[in-house]
Amino acid sequence: MKRMVLALAAFAGPTAAEPPPGTLDGVWTNAFLTSMERRKEFNALTVPEAEARAFEEKPPKIQEEDPVGQEDSEFPERGPGLARIRGQARTSWIYSTADGKTPWTPAAAAANKARRDGAKVNYANVEQRPLPERCLGAAFAGPPLVNGPDLSVHTIVETPDHVVIASEYINNTRIIRIGGKHGPAALKAWMGDSVGRWEGRTLVVETINFHPDQFLGPGDVSASARHKVTERFTRISPSELHYEFKVENPDLYTQSWRGEMVFRPAPSFHEYACHEGNYALTNILAGGRTSDAAPPPPVEQKRAD
Repeated sequence: MKRMVLALAAFAGPTAAEPPPGTLDGVWTNAFLTSMERRKEFNALTVPEAEARAFEEKPPKIQEEDPVGQEDSEFPERGPGLARIRGQARTSWIYSTADGKTPWTPAAAAANKARRDGAKVNYANVEQRPLPERCLGAAFAGPPLVNGPDLSVHTIVETPDHVVIASEYINNTRIIRIGGKHGPAALKAWMGDSVGRWEGRTLVVETINFHPDQFLGPGDVSASARHKVTERFTRISPSELHYEFKVENPDLYTQSWRGEMVFRPAPSFHEYACHEGNYALTNILAGGRTSDAAPPPPVEQKRAD
C-alpha cells in the first residue's frame, strides 16, 4: 500500500485552487428504496406520487427466500422510500437505458450468470471467495457509488489537494487527487485511479486503471483495461448532495450508461469489523484444507471375467 501511494504521488502534478469550504464535506447516505437498476415492479423511470407511496408502504423483501430470518437480524437501513430527484420519484438510478438496466454485452451477461450460478468457484479456496468476504472491497464504494439494504454511508473530506471518500462498508477509502494526471496503466488499484477537478462547485472525477479482479456493481463481471467512470458531485443544498456518473467499457457494455442519485446527511458513521467472530468461514476453509490433505479414494477395480 505504501509503495502504491508513493507511486501515485509522483503523478499528482500541480494542485488546483482550494474549493469553497464545506462544498462536499460531511457524512452522507444514499440509502433509499431506489436501486441502481429498475425494479421489476415498475415500467418507467419515474412514477406518480400515489404509486410511489403505495410501494413505500409495503416494499418488497430484500431477498425472496429468507429461511434464517436474515432480513430481521441484519437491521436493514433502506431509507425513507424512493428517492426524489427534481421532485420526481425515481425507480432506478440508471436513466440512460430504456429498461433502466445495465447494457451488458451477451458475453458479459453470460459471465455474470455463470458466476451467480457458482461456476468455477471453490468456496473452500480463499482466493476464489468474493472480494467483500476477503475484506478487499465491495461495489458499494464504487465508483460509481451504489446503495444497498444497509451500510450505504459515506464520509467525504476535502483538502486543497485531495478529496477522500470513506465508505462504511468494508472501510473502503478512495483518495481522489485534485489536478495532475493518471498513473501508468500498469499500476492497477482497487476502486481505480481517481483524478478530480473543480468546475465551479462541482467536483468532476475521472477514474481508470481498475484492478482486474475488481467486480463491478451491478453485476459480477470483473473490470477490464478499458473501464472508465466519470462522476460529478454537486452540493445543491445544506441537506442534499447531487451525484451523477457515466460508465464506459466497450468490452462489457453495448453502450455507455449514465445514472444519478441524491445523498442526504447520515446521522452517524460506524466501524465495520470485517469477519469479527466469523467462525463459519474459518471452519469452511479448515474443512477444505482437511479435504486437500486426505488421500484420494481407492479406485474400484473391475474383475475381468
